[in-house]
Amino acid sequence: MLQNVVSPIKKTPARAALEQCPIGVAILDTANQERLFANQALADIFEAGSVAGMLAGELRDTWVDQAEYARLIKQLNDGQHFANLETERLTLTGRPIWLLMNTQDLEFLGKAAKLVWHVDITDRKEAEAAVVASREELNYQIAELRDREERLEEQAKTLVNLAEDQAELRMELQRLNQNKDKFFSIIAHDLRSPFNALMGYTELLTAGARTMKREVMADYSASVH
Repeated sequence: MLQNVVSPIKKTPARAALEQCPIGVAILDTANQERLFANQALADIFEAGSVAGMLAGELRDTWVDQAEYARLIKQLNDGQHFANLETERLTLTGRPIWLLMNTQDLEFLGKAAKLVWHVDITDRKEAEAAVVASREELNYQIAELRDREERLEEQAKTLVNLAEDQAELRMELQRLNQNKDKFFSIIAHDLRSPFNALMGYTELLTAGARTMKREVMADYSASVH
């Protein structure tokens, strides 16, 4: 924790350490909502080009969520701090980035200020977002497969029912064919004797047509009738 005074003029070891720190560092006058100090690492994070460009930019303009910005400034002015805060910000070129931020108290230019550490976690957040998107896509595909499986099960049940209906129809058809065959067998058996008698009388009539007496022929014809 940095507790010493950081002078903007004199090159103290503390100031030199902050300027050369690979982590983005800013010193804020939260009451006036302005940056009093920034190092080159912070300027690089916000694509400012230089420390002067970083200090010239409006602090509020780098926040995506203005309500969050107002809440955090009030929190700092009330003497509170935030630790490991992950928030979406904007570079000076307007590109969205994600930062991990921590704050601590500091005296600067003879008055209380806030030292803010900034770590660029954009790559991690994008990777997390990609993982979430992949998980959502996977869940969607799983839901689609389950829905398709359910539809296939319903179709399978329908096919089974159709197959059972066809089996019943086939059995009914076989029963009807058997009844038909039995019916024709009965008819053929029952008609055989009468037809034999008819054929016998017609043979007699044919054979004796020229010589048979009329009375006999009339009797045979009546029998045939």
